[in-house]
Amino acid sequence: MGGKIQGKVLKDLGGVQVMLAGSEVYQALEKGVVDACEYNTPTVDWNLGLAEVTEYWASPPWHAPAAIFGVMINKKVWDNFTEKQKEVLKTAAMANFLWSYTYFEYQDIIATRKFLEKGIKITRLKDEDLDKIQKIVNKHTMESAKTNPLFAKIAYSQYKFLNDLAEWRSISSPFSSGRNFVTPNLNELKAYTK
Repeated sequence: MGGKIQGKVLKDLGGVQVMLAGSEVYQALEKGVVDACEYNTPTVDWNLGLAEVTEYWASPPWHAPAAIFGVMINKKVWDNFTEKQKEVLKTAAMANFLWSYTYFEYQDIIATRKFLEKGIKITRLKDEDLDKIQKIVNKHTMESAKTNPLFAKIAYSQYKFLNDLAEWRSISSPFSSGRNFVTPNLNELKAYTK
């Protein structure tokens, strides 16, 4: 599992973070060098072959609550771009994010089904365990913020957004982002498409 704070959380929970190159994850799990791994989305994990060397899939991904795609450009290089070049790069980055997000969300449906068909057992952490993890995450976030002003600025922005969003989610619950829909009978619905 990658991430500085994630490693601290694992330590507080009695685990040990082991950093591996992506090309070593499969073999490390297969040989028992690591007891568990976190790599990526279900699509990437399936393509990596993790269903061949594991029986369980732990959920939810507390260590990676969102997938963020980004483009890293050296500030000195960025400052030398024309305004038109900057706009082209911003537009391309937004288009790539939208495509990547929608592509992987759909592919994750397929990969999840493949994991289940293979017999992988999905386990879900209890709410009280997730609450405990969140308290540990918050503790380490605050510790990092105390020593790194840029980290503090970014963390503040993200947590403020979550707090601001909480009001809307509470008002709109259960009909807001992240809810599962109760769908009509899909076979019957499909019959109407002909």
